[in-house]
Amino acid sequence: KTTTTASSSSNNSSKEDAQLLAQHIQNQHKKAQAQANAGFTTKAMRDLEKLKKTNVYSHTQLAIQFADSTIVKGNFLPQETIRQVMDALQSDVLTETFSFELYQTPPRRLLPPDQTLQALGLVPAAKVYVSWKTSAPPAAAAKEYIRPELLLTVDTKKEPAKPTSVPVVQTGNGDPSANSDKKPEAATAPNKRKKATKAEKEANLLKRMLGK
Repeated sequence: KTTTTASSSSNNSSKEDAQLLAQHIQNQHKKAQAQANAGFTTKAMRDLEKLKKTNVYSHTQLAIQFADSTIVKGNFLPQETIRQVMDALQSDVLTETFSFELYQTPPRRLLPPDQTLQALGLVPAAKVYVSWKTSAPPAAAAKEYIRPELLLTVDTKKEPAKPTSVPVVQTGNGDPSANSDKKPEAATAPNKRKKATKAEKEANLLKRMLGK
């Protein structure tokens, strides 16, 4: 009878120990999950704050300076590459086919042709320089390497359109023009736009992030 009582007490004690251990493990697991979730939440919040400060620009304005200090200005899309800028110079500005490259300074940084203007930090505006790969064109002194019709418009003081921006994430009262560099003219129209659905907002946000 005495032995039976001792065995029963021992079994009860083992069960209690097992329950305490299981409860401790569950509490540790819950604590670890809570910390992990808190970490994810913090990262999401940081990403959201970063998006709130990010603007999607309509275009970027490049001031392209040649070796003789001649400057031409042009507007390009943020997702266009340096190669596309060089092609535009060759087809729309230069009178002949010249071998050149684009760079920034200081310090001197050669701009890779396959990189986008956005990736190189040339948005919303930047100044870049032309470097002739060989010797300067023979007509450089007389600016005959530039199409004459462009030189005739130098003194008109007509500047390319300035870039405008739209915030990736709307803040405040939800009006995107509140954070943009310039309020769009459509904001003064008498007809109110239909409120976008959640799905439409998500689609628009995705397009802005992809630069479409």
